[in-house]
Amino acid sequence: MNNTEILNKAVLHEQCLLHGSGSKFNEVWPHFTDGEMAICATPFSGLAIFMGVVVAGIKGGRSHYKVFIDEKKYAIDFVVCNRTLDHLLYEEPKGVVHLLHFTHFQKKDPVEHRAYDPMYSMRTLTVTKKDLPFMPLEGQTSYRVPLNPMYASVFS
Repeated sequence: MNNTEILNKAVLHEQCLLHGSGSKFNEVWPHFTDGEMAICATPFSGLAIFMGVVVAGIKGGRSHYKVFIDEKKYAIDFVVCNRTLDHLLYEEPKGVVHLLHFTHFQKKDPVEHRAYDPMYSMRTLTVTKKDLPFMPLEGQTSYRVPLNPMYASVFS
């Protein structure tokens, strides 16, 4: 079983959400995001892997994502700068996905949940660029990835 399958199975069967990070630690603490202190987590493995490997794992690069929801169809555009793309193409960046129990979270939108108090990871999984939901390609800095809407309704 690959890391994506392991994470998807955990979301469905262990009732957890996924938090991507550049570091492995036992206790996850809120950090400043969108004007508030919060721990952000998602039921979507691809997004958690992106956050761990690209956003948190590659220092000095600029990356972001945008979610598209249209009549129960979900997609994420992952965008990386050229420096980050170079890291993905020529280095071996890695990160961590923390599995966190969903009962501590409030649903912000279908993709993101937030918690406001520190919590312990149920477990962690090291992820690499091979686990990303897209294959980095020379000269391509944007990738649209469809999402399975089933995961958006897991904790509704």
